[in-house]
Amino acid sequence: MFDAMMDVEMMRIAQEQLKRIPPQELAKIQQQVILMHTHVEIGVGGEQLGRLGRP
Repeated sequence: MFDAMMDVEMMRIAQEQLKRIPPQELAKIQQQVILMHTHVEIGVGGEQLGRLGRP
């Protein structure tokens, strides 16, 4: 799963794709990441975290 993080070509492709995201959309994504991180910090825990995005 994390092998792509070490792959220079995959990182280059990801950076190119990020440049194409409009600033407003990128801000929304960043807010979602911050919110998820905050939930983890306050103790949502792995059990509930595993269900995020699932009915």
